[in-house]
Amino acid sequence: MIILRQSNYSKADINKLGRETDHEIREAVKGTKAESKVKKILDRSTKEMKEAAQKEYSKQDREVVPDDIVKKVKEGDGVIQKDHNGDWRIISMKTKTNKSGKPEFWDARYDSKASASKALGGYFANKH
Repeated sequence: MIILRQSNYSKADINKLGRETDHEIREAVKGTKAESKVKKILDRSTKEMKEAAQKEYSKQDREVVPDDIVKKVKEGDGVIQKDHNGDWRIISMKTKTNKSGKPEFWDARYDSKASASKALGGYFANKH
């Protein structure tokens, strides 16, 4: 509703569109004078919501890796290991950047070592 008020829509139009989704609002104003202004406002608010969600997600603590699995990684078995539930997991050994100061599991769980390996490869391919 704030978006519609900022775009100089009438009160009647706001009441009609007030509960619609972003997509429905965009469709409703298509071809009107307010279209570009509404688009800018929606794009900005969507970006802000995504950034806020990412900040909130990054505050969450990851699962600390048990010492017996950390030992396997340090012995050279690689950062892809089975957890105690039998799921394949990727382990972050960057203890300086981890909140806990200890190795942590990535959040994702994989059915096979191969699929975890592909995910890790994708991470490194997109890192740069």
